[in-house]
Parts: sequence; C-alpha cells; structure tokens
Amino acid sequence: MVSFPYERRSGHDRRAGGERRHLDRRQPRDGEGREEYEEDLERAAEMTAHLGEVWYGKGKDLFEKNTYEDAKKALRKAVEIRPDLAEAWFLLACIESVKGGKNNTLSLLARAVELEPEYREKARSHSGFKKYGGDGDFEKIIQ
Repeated sequence: MVSFPYERRSGHDRRAGGERRHLDRRQPRDGEGREEYEEDLERAAEMTAHLGEVWYGKGKDLFEKNTYEDAKKALRKAVEIRPDLAEAWFLLACIESVKGGKNNTLSLLARAVELEPEYREKARSHSGFKKYGGDGDFEKIIQ
C-alpha cells in the first residue's frame, strides 16, 4: 500500500508548514507577495478569457459537423466563461433555430446583436433564420 503524506479521509494534512504553504489560498498581506498575487490574478484572467475562446472554437467545429447537442454544450460553456462572445451567442441562436425554439432563438440572437450589431445583417442572410422572415419579433431584433 502506498503511503500518503497526508490523511485523505479525515482531511488532516500531516505535512510540515513549509510543505503546506502552497495550499494557502488567502490573499497576501500588505507587502508580503502582493505584487506576485496581483500578477497571478492578471494571468488567471487572461487564461480564462482564452479558455472561453477555446470552447467557442470547439463549439463552432461541432456545429459545422452538425453535432448540435455537443456544440450547444461547448458554446454554453464559452458564454459562461466569456459572456461577451457575440459569436458564441449567434451560433447558439442558429442551433436553437434548427431545433425550432422561437423564443430561445430570438433571445439568443438579441444578445448577439446587442454585443455586436453586425449580427443584424448576418441574421438577415443566414439560412437558419429564413423561417423567421416577416416575424415581428425577429424584425425588431434585426432593425
């Protein structure tokens, strides 16, 4: 049997203080690594933003392969991480349009247009939204 440096079941950590130091997630006090902490926060924010784009790329690939349910999951993850990704909101609207949910489609499309007004024109010409042509709610969004 492999021995662990800490007890897993009870949660009691048997490591010495220096070995546990990296586990302390508290914000450093003034002067004690404050700059490093701020830099780590900036790097984490950048990585999070990039992660949203990665999920968007995965969702877009799945959408192009007509794997809509998996694409929807990936795109939902993308907008959860980066709510400002208009591209992801637009693709989610396209998926909902294919599935037939008018209310969801229009709310997702409205969010994309709110973030990037250029999606008004894309929605007019996109084949997934042809069935909403002439619909009053759809027309309000793309005007």
